[in-house]
Amino acid sequence: MQHVENPIVTDVEKDPQIYGIDVAGNEVFVGEEIFQANEEFILAEVVTKEVEEFFKALGIEKVVAK
Repeated sequence: MQHVENPIVTDVEKDPQIYGIDVAGNEVFVGEEIFQANEEFILAEVVTKEVEEFFKALGIEKVVAK
């Protein structure tokens, strides 16, 4: 009998790929949302709504770490 892997299970088993360390020292993984300006970035989940609005006013949009 041939062994077939379920893609849902194999995705969970993979180690998450690290994207990098943000300006606040947070570990960021590929697929997480970040605010990025040039070379610097910060994990979106640690940014307050007020700071998010400030970033948007500066033209800094939320993107997915790739």
